[in-house]
Amino acid sequence: MWNDPSNVRIAVAEVGRWASLLLIAASAGCVGPGRAGLGGPDQGGARRLPGYSADPVMKVVPFFQPAPACFRSFDPEGDPNPEGFAFTLYLQSAHTGKGIHPEGTLQVKMYRLEPTAQGIVTRNLVYESRPVPAYTLPYSTQRTALGWGYAPSFYWGNADVLGYKVEVVVEFTGVDGRVVRSQPRGLKVPTRKS
Repeated sequence: MWNDPSNVRIAVAEVGRWASLLLIAASAGCVGPGRAGLGGPDQGGARRLPGYSADPVMKVVPFFQPAPACFRSFDPEGDPNPEGFAFTLYLQSAHTGKGIHPEGTLQVKMYRLEPTAQGIVTRNLVYESRPVPAYTLPYSTQRTALGWGYAPSFYWGNADVLGYKVEVVVEFTGVDGRVVRSQPRGLKVPTRKS
């Protein structure tokens, strides 16, 4: 269902105050990375994917496995603390309501939720990835009942989120500049393990 006969690990690193966006294909024969890391305009990359559509995207729908299964440790030393998560993503067509592989970019934003002494919950941005062309993400090669999808993993770097509740928002920006955001998805990040 996911394209590529080998395990693929792709890191798109950024310089400056933002951490890295890490896209990982976790199992052999399950994902295809497209042309990750090239940056810049799409240049027709999405047109090569099965399920390509020029339809406008009306909805961004991420699905997460129940915690802690969605969380991933990307630490090469085998640190048990998570540094990211994996999810399934559908970009729904405005015409069919099904997932498509359109031209455009994706960006992930993560907010830490913190209660104040007055009992009000504040929402603080703790990570924002740089936009990456959607076709560079691991993608489905067969249509499901929900349409065509993606299977990205997200690396939040050194963001201080262990033990916190967070909200994740995925943004798609079409080639026309129109931005479509997912509904915030709440996750409880596991506490630090020694």
